[in-house]
Amino acid sequence: MKEHAHVPKQPLCALFKGVALLMILLVIQSFTACFGQNRITIDASNKKISEVLQQVQQQGYYRFVYNNSLLDDTRTVSVHLKEGSLQELMEVVLANTSLTFQQKENGVVVLLQKPAPAGGKTGLADRKVSGLVRDSSGVALPGVSVTVKDKPGIGTTTDLNGGYFLEVPDDAVLVFSMVGYDAREVSTTGRNFLDIVLFRSANQLEEAVVVAFGKQKKATVVGAVTSIN
Repeated sequence: MKEHAHVPKQPLCALFKGVALLMILLVIQSFTACFGQNRITIDASNKKISEVLQQVQQQGYYRFVYNNSLLDDTRTVSVHLKEGSLQELMEVVLANTSLTFQQKENGVVVLLQKPAPAGGKTGLADRKVSGLVRDSSGVALPGVSVTVKDKPGIGTTTDLNGGYFLEVPDDAVLVFSMVGYDAREVSTTGRNFLDIVLFRSANQLEEAVVVAFGKQKKATVVGAVTSIN
């Protein structure tokens, strides 16, 4: 009778242990990357809140949406964070203000008025309004702030498809605003559906120059150029 060849178990067990260890290391690495990539580092002294938010936004992790009328441009703050969280940032920026914030999808952060204390006005809604917000090219704009004029505590933001839904007082005026676009005010009188088009702010348009190989920012071009008015 032939004897079956004996296969040592030790090398096979060592192989399985090595694969398991590798998988654990990959999971840990993915976990660290996922939760560590949105850390904020900023060193700002005596800056306006809008300037601080703009500086953080340039880091590419968050996009701040708010009504300009909510911010006090005469007030300055100092923020010194190294690898800090969004919560830590906003606790400093919004300290001693009547504002709060909500974090939405895709890094959108909305600044809103704090809700009225219990026993105050209820702000009962009389009308349901919905619609879509697009840019001048017809592209949907997610993250647009939609608030009721003079009642910033009532508001929402557009979803990934540019859609919004809001319950508002009758005859309310809605304010649509987004960084880089001109704000619009639209009355809801007799209307339940409002589709809005926002246009780029004039001060956001960069001057362009013509070069031999196409269009570039003026600051990046070296040599003779022709400005476009």
